[in-house]
Amino acid sequence: MSLRKALWIVVAMGLFAYVASAAESDPVLGKVGDYTIKKSDVARLIQNYPPDRQKLLQDNPDQMIGLVQRMLEVKILSDLAKKENLDKKPDVKEQLDYVINNYLAQEYIFRVVVKEVRVADEELKKFYAANEKSFMSPEQVKVRHILFMAPAGASGDERKKAREKAEGALKRLKEGEDFGKLVLEYSEDANSRPNGGDLGYFSKGQVVKPFEDAAFSLKSGQTSEIVETQFGFHIIKVEDHKQAMNRPFEEVKEAIRSRLQDEQAKGKVEEFIKKVMKEAGTEVYKDKIMGKGK
Repeated sequence: MSLRKALWIVVAMGLFAYVASAAESDPVLGKVGDYTIKKSDVARLIQNYPPDRQKLLQDNPDQMIGLVQRMLEVKILSDLAKKENLDKKPDVKEQLDYVINNYLAQEYIFRVVVKEVRVADEELKKFYAANEKSFMSPEQVKVRHILFMAPAGASGDERKKAREKAEGALKRLKEGEDFGKLVLEYSEDANSRPNGGDLGYFSKGQVVKPFEDAAFSLKSGQTSEIVETQFGFHIIKVEDHKQAMNRPFEEVKEAIRSRLQDEQAKGKVEEFIKKVMKEAGTEVYKDKIMGKGK
């Protein structure tokens, strides 16, 4: 085999490996005819979505499948519209121009006007120091409970039976039986029962008042007497009790940065738009818009 041929084989193998690797890192997620949608195409589209919508798509394959299908549907329908020359009709062209102009205006704002907006760490610290009370983490308790259901509208006899069951369970707890065991045996809260009655952490104002009063009156490890609410009867065990405290700077630093950058960007955009509108000699005929002028 000649040296030239050997080198060509090596180069070709390297090129094939590169193409295969590129295809693997940016796979085709859907196609219609010669039109393909790659992973990078979808990523560019969803980067303009709100963070919660982006996370929903990233965490839920069914949502992502639906998005790719919708993108293909739009391509098919737009091609059909072009075959009918809809894109050449004056009213459609006018709307297309508005959509294009609106998109370009937004991109100019983000890529040019507010591109350099940055907030130094010193500014973040000053803001934190001046607003420290607003970063207070409220008092919280982490609880487990056993629910004996007797909702509003239950008969007197039903409520009596539910309370009797609660009294029996409380007696067994006081005799030393395991709380988790009795949750599985008694609790009628379908959501928390599989987790040993765990309701997680909550602060004041997040649960009904009788439940809140009982939970916040207990220390970590303590169990309540029977607590009556609109849902029935509860036995509450406090797993942890956190006092109100200031959240440390490092914990809220990026949230402050985002807030201040948004405020700075908004101010800069408003100032910039006001300036270019004035320079362009813009006029808005308010009386005519309101139907007062001729």
